[in-house]
Amino acid sequence: MKFECQILAGGMLRPVCDEDLARLSKMKTNDVVMVDVKRVRNYRFHRKFFALLTFAFDLWCERGTGKGIEYKGQHVLPNFEQFREDIVILCGFYEMHVRLDGTVRVKAKSIAFANMEQDDFDQLYDKAIDVILHKVIPQVKMTEHELREAVNVTIGFV
Repeated sequence: MKFECQILAGGMLRPVCDEDLARLSKMKTNDVVMVDVKRVRNYRFHRKFFALLTFAFDLWCERGTGKGIEYKGQHVLPNFEQFREDIVILCGFYEMHVRLDGTVRVKAKSIAFANMEQDDFDQLYDKAIDVILHKVIPQVKMTEHELREAVNVTIGFV
């Protein structure tokens, strides 16, 4: 049986919805149960992270390779998904895998709700701010506060 609970003062847990409360009330007082606690991710903060990435991607494209580059005779355009993965890797959230040819591939860790706890996601967001300012768009000369405010305005957090 799984359900969402709210933490109350003193460490008490209360089911969030009436259905779950009814299911829990079928258990006897003082029964011992196994609990697997997982903090639910904040969806609005997840959206804010993508607003940050979109804002940075647009600036990066304007100031650099927005029109693409030529590689081995082919025109290659910037890709948001690759940009997102690169930011996650630069923030230190990655895994390394050995390929068939013996080389190492660096792969971004998943930021899906089921795969990353809120605390780790909070750290990722803060590190992403730093990476974006210092490695992605250093020529923009934007302060951390200005970048955070720009994202807040973009997503309507203000």
